[in-house]
Amino acid sequence: MISLIGSWGGLLAIAFSALAFTGEMPFPGYIAAIPVFGTALILPCHDANRRGPIPQVH
Repeated sequence: MISLIGSWGGLLAIAFSALAFTGEMPFPGYIAAIPVFGTALILPCHDANRRGPIPQVH
């Protein structure tokens, strides 16, 4: 259950970054931590044996 929540949370953080960041924001800077944190959540939480928001690529 925690891996599923972590995967979805990471995906939401990355999606938020893609949709909310504008050219006027100071990037890279502290704002870059949002997509990095999202990726850091997805990588250890993804379980190849379960279905979740991130499909397994073969």
